[in-house]
Amino acid sequence: MDTAAATDIQATACNPQLQCPLFSTLPGEIRNEIFALALVQYEDTYFEGQKAFLRELEWAFWFDRGPEGRTGMNSCLSFFRKLTPQQSQDLKKVRFFMQMFRFENGTELHRLFHQPNFNPEKLTITIRYSDWWYWESDTPLRMKEDWLRRFSGPPGLRELKVEYETITRKKDAMMKIVERNKKWKLSVGDSEDGGHLSAEGTTLVEWRWHGKSALGGTKWYHHGDGDTMEYVVVTDTWRYVPGPMSEEDLKMREILPPEHYPAQDSDDSDESDEEEEDDDADYSEYEIEDEDI
Repeated sequence: MDTAAATDIQATACNPQLQCPLFSTLPGEIRNEIFALALVQYEDTYFEGQKAFLRELEWAFWFDRGPEGRTGMNSCLSFFRKLTPQQSQDLKKVRFFMQMFRFENGTELHRLFHQPNFNPEKLTITIRYSDWWYWESDTPLRMKEDWLRRFSGPPGLRELKVEYETITRKKDAMMKIVERNKKWKLSVGDSEDGGHLSAEGTTLVEWRWHGKSALGGTKWYHHGDGDTMEYVVVTDTWRYVPGPMSEEDLKMREILPPEHYPAQDSDDSDESDEEEEDDDADYSEYEIEDEDI
């Protein structure tokens, strides 16, 4: 078989690129080292499974309506269980997008906080507009204080941010919840004597944005006639404070009787979600399907 090159390459026709310092200034030996390093094989550090950037990135998890592999309690627990001790130490920032029925009574947070490999320094919890109870039927905003009462963060937690989002006309109702929650002191570690989280003196941060009024492919009567509507986000911050809580703060955290906390299924199946929300038919008077517009 003829293995000769099909095309003759004429060296005299090549551009020596002398305007480039790589060819005009650097010695050939150094240039060869540069080429060797540039072409060396390497491990793909962008592959998520290697968890290469745990220290630099914020790792987000959704407890409903999120990307595959990052959605639901089981996916979240699986991620942390697979971390090595070094990876667990390197992971500094975590964010949870939590629907109210997953968040309000504090059961799932309590379970995550007691996962040995869960020990971030900063945790952000985001409550989106569509995470509030029965937003589909324009139900008034409400949030129990159980998650605050039962909050017992991992020992290394030094900052908690809670992002509350709603539509602009419901801001006043949301702010009552924000201001009430801000008064709570939150436990970290095994003992409240070693320090706690406090939002006392921290500044609330507010910002607004315009997004679609049709959520889930559906147009809702209480969202108005426009294609977009204004959302408002308010962020509160709890920071670590050395020393024990006051007696008054400790009294607020007294655990209520077990019957106060309804049983909560942490399974990620669709059935558990459906049990917590009304059937779509219950909202028929509030929604307009796209095809009717």
